[in-house]
Amino acid sequence: MHWKQLNAYEPAIRVVLKTSHTRALEDIFAKGECDVILTIETPMLAGGTTLAERPLHWTGAQGGAADQHCL
Repeated sequence: MHWKQLNAYEPAIRVVLKTSHTRALEDIFAKGECDVILTIETPMLAGGTTLAERPLHWTGAQGGAADQHCL
């Protein structure tokens, strides 16, 4: 479902996507400034839930910045 469709379907739900480093996300979560955070760090915060575990795949242009920094 697209964000605009979600808003039309349920206008009482407001979705705001913020991206940051895990530590910053954990801080705003602890302050109650957001309801949900999604991180890939371990160990997780107390009370956290593993939603899924999947292998991480990096994708980028051959010879590009991502290609040069992947181990």
